[in-house]
Amino acid sequence: MAWIITAVFIMSISLSVTAGAAEESGEEFPSAEPNLTEDLSKLLRVDHRIMAAKASLQAARSGNEQAFSVFLPRVSLSSDAGKEVIDSPSTRSSGLDEQRETREKATLTITQNLFSGGANTASYDSSGKQVDLAELGLATTENSILLEGLIAYFSLERDKTLFRSGLHERRLLQKNSSNSRMKRLKKERNCPRCSPG
Repeated sequence: MAWIITAVFIMSISLSVTAGAAEESGEEFPSAEPNLTEDLSKLLRVDHRIMAAKASLQAARSGNEQAFSVFLPRVSLSSDAGKEVIDSPSTRSSGLDEQRETREKATLTITQNLFSGGANTASYDSSGKQVDLAELGLATTENSILLEGLIAYFSLERDKTLFRSGLHERRLLQKNSSNSRMKRLKKERNCPRCSPG
């Protein structure tokens, strides 16, 4: 009897954990009959560890793009336009009140670093390795999550099978005990020595 209570307790805990995950993800509560493919794909979509690993991968890729940008030319453009009024003591002493000019100026500068002593190449190679590490981290995290999901699924299946077997065994024991009781009663009725009197 104690193992039945234990099996029911384990099933209720696993269902409450699944219900908590379903509430967090905003999806429907999973069906009572688990579907391994659907449940694992949902798990891969909503697990916070996988989302964090994907964010790390995206950050590593952005770092790689930034490291590559040092190989590209830099373009700088500055301009200014407008009226300029110069009021100084020298213009006033010459008899002019102020000097007015219209000014338009633009500067375009293109620079390209030709040699950095290998620092740019090393930085780019290093950022490429960071992307590789982030990809491996994502794959490792996905595999870990899948393993946890498979263990939970097969543990639940094992517990359901043990529960069914226990119920079947209990029915057989009850049937056998009632059959033996019936045989004993029949035997007592047919045995003249066994009857009281």
